[in-house]
Amino acid sequence: MISVDSSTIEKTKCDKELACLKGLPVYCSVLGTLGHNMLTLECQDRLECRYNNSYGALHVCKCPVRHEIFKKYGK
Repeated sequence: MISVDSSTIEKTKCDKELACLKGLPVYCSVLGTLGHNMLTLECQDRLECRYNNSYGALHVCKCPVRHEIFKKYGK
C-alpha cells in the first residue's frame, strides 16, 4: 500500500482526489528528476493537472504527493 506523510497530503491541492493513493494507476511514469522538487514524466496523454506542466515535449511535475511517492517507492 502506498502512503505519504499527512502534511504532504494537506499541502497538495489534487484535482484527481489523490487517485495515486487509492490503488489506482499512477497517471504518468517518472523518467527522472530536475532539481530538488520536480519530476520529469512520461505521460500517455496531456492530463489536466495543476502540477503537470509541459515544456515542449517534456512534462514536469511539481506535485508534492507524486514526488514523495517517487522518493519513497522509486515509482
